Amino acid sequence: MVYRKVSMIEIKEILLRIAKGQSKRKIRRDLNIHGLTINRYIEECRCLGINPLDCDLSQITDELCAAIAGNVTTVKKDKSDICPRDILLLPVKDRIETYLKNGITKAKIRKLLERDGIVVSKVLIVKVCK
Repeated sequence: MVYRKVSMIEIKEILLRIAKGQSKRKIRRDLNIHGLTINRYIEECRCLGINPLDCDLSQITDELCAAIAGNVTTVKKDKSDICPRDILLLPVKDRIETYLKNGITKAKIRKLLERDGIVVSKVLIVKVCK
């Protein structure tokens, strides 16, 4: 399945069907929504204090669905947003640039940084060097 935005009405429909006891597989087929997306909405609903598997239908309100829609995103995150590269490496950027100008390999730079307690992956050094 490709990405598509799920509306608040669909979130409410998913939660109401779960509360009525309908299976996730049937919901997935009927609404054409990925199973992991359904699980994500159920988990977020639980985090907000309502378990859709055993709740009253009146507890599933528009406000609850709006909160779920605001907290859950189905857009894939860019890996650079997840990576704490800037926090780790910007304080030592000048030192890394000096090492690179002196011809020190990336593997050796990683080892030198690890001696100072800065543990980074190979990917981070490659991104900084570009």
